[in-house]
Amino acid sequence: MTNKPPTRIADFDLAKLGDPTEPRTAQILTAYNALRAFESDYDKAQAQLRAIASAWLLAGVGACGFLVNAEFAPAGWDHYAAAVARQIVIFVVALGISALWRLDQKVYQRLLHTVYALGHSIETKYPCVPPTRRALYALNSDITGELGHFYARPLELTFYAGLINAVAVIPLFSLSMTPATQLSSTLAGCALVLCFAIVAAHYVYWNAVKKESQSWESLKHYLDTDA
Repeated sequence: MTNKPPTRIADFDLAKLGDPTEPRTAQILTAYNALRAFESDYDKAQAQLRAIASAWLLAGVGACGFLVNAEFAPAGWDHYAAAVARQIVIFVVALGISALWRLDQKVYQRLLHTVYALGHSIETKYPCVPPTRRALYALNSDITGELGHFYARPLELTFYAGLINAVAVIPLFSLSMTPATQLSSTLAGCALVLCFAIVAAHYVYWNAVKKESQSWESLKHYLDTDA
């Protein structure tokens, strides 16, 4: 008869924590508690990266808003120049978010997983240690993939924002082809080509980042679940 994996806190036998006055138990608990310092450092680093990513996204939104205001202000920017500038800003925002995502999940998250897995191994081998990590993993499984949504969804939105911006140039180009208009068809055509070229590069880059993120190790990769 196989033991069922724990599904509730009550399933963990806390009576096996042992006597903390034993020298060996004290040494194990000291080493175990030291892991929290590493976890705290990595948590803080990730929190800072996510704050920077949020600020970067808001800065991009602000820059696009500025360009819209400058475009429709009296004696403001040329419509074509504003459209291309917005397209560049949107792509740069995506580049920045993806760089922070990579640093967060492929560097600090891997370090955090290593420390977590070490603590999980200690809890498995020594009953005197509180089964904190074992309980977290047993009750919540591997939630590494959920963390990626913080970066993946903004990247997805930036692509669609860039696509909308590029499509918005089409009416300008169509208007420039009308004989009665004074708009330059050359400028409109160049703006249209540039915007869709950037959108194409954005799409290729976005898909490359998504594909790469699927190969990043999850917490399950670091844990010896058979222990």
